[in-house]
Amino acid sequence: MSYTQHQDNKFVVLVFADYAVIRDTIFHRLESLAKKTGRTPTYYLRESVEEHIEDLEDLYLAERVLEEIRSGEEAVLSNEEFWHGLDD
Repeated sequence: MSYTQHQDNKFVVLVFADYAVIRDTIFHRLESLAKKTGRTPTYYLRESVEEHIEDLEDLYLAERVLEEIRSGEEAVLSNEEFWHGLDD
């Protein structure tokens, strides 16, 4: 995958060897929506990614930290330890 940056700070991603596989039902829904609205399926794919990437980042990073806590790699403070010395 490669990308170029335009003057307006938007990136154009060019995919050569990588590709995304979309279930047929999702593909047909995208096509149907595109036909009904006069936009392209690519427009809706981009909108979906832009709208939901932050939620995905939060979810997967939180799951990773939870695993680190469970394995003992990440320390957890008790309520008392957290608040100790903050009232001073």
